[in-house]
Amino acid sequence: MDYISDDLTNWEYMQASELWYHSELNLKHCVELGDEAGARKALVELKEAVEQRFSPIVKKEEMVTIFLGIIGGILHFACRDAGLPPAYLTMMILYQRETLTASIMKVPSLSMSHPTLLEGLNACISEACSLIRNLSLSECSPLTRRCISLIQRRLTDKLSVEELASILGVTRQYLSTRFKEETGKSLTDYINWQRITLSKYYLRQKSLNITQVAMMCGYSDSNYFGRIFKRLEHMTPREYVALHGGFPVL
Repeated sequence: MDYISDDLTNWEYMQASELWYHSELNLKHCVELGDEAGARKALVELKEAVEQRFSPIVKKEEMVTIFLGIIGGILHFACRDAGLPPAYLTMMILYQRETLTASIMKVPSLSMSHPTLLEGLNACISEACSLIRNLSLSECSPLTRRCISLIQRRLTDKLSVEELASILGVTRQYLSTRFKEETGKSLTDYINWQRITLSKYYLRQKSLNITQVAMMCGYSDSNYFGRIFKRLEHMTPREYVALHGGFPVL
């Protein structure tokens, strides 16, 4: 290990590497469980471990990039291994980019300990834990997991309970009963909930208006989309947009 800085002995290097490795596993485990409080604590421990492991051998200005890369990988694999549907893995990546890019732009020379960066990272952890608590398929039966995966793949299509049951090879009544028992929601309510959850990501994008978001989430009628949105979120899409930045939507 001749490349290691003189500031770090071989033994210290090994200890720092072990601490970093276990800190990564701890954060991933907490996120997989949807344990936001535990994950926030694990983030602080990981930051300290990364600093101890990399600061002697990496330039100071490179530390934030390394730290963000590590966190991004942990959140992605935690969400995947928790059984988050594929569409939301993509949404989580977009959320991280949106949140952390905003943090970095606020402070040009950001350090790992800067409150703005830690606030952005905690927001990403909170979002990942929330998605996992609400959307993870890990505890569902194979039938319900197949049904949810099918809904995810065809979220923008016209979906009926009869069609879902036919594709899955069961009766409408059996599918409806099992699904409600395992998720606490009817199939229709679940589809609307998934669509509205997805729409909130799109509504925060400055380039999309409400009609476009409605279409992208499976609603051909933007007024109907607005009614469903208000029923589930207790505010209109316009009010949601205003709450998250106030960019113009037509």
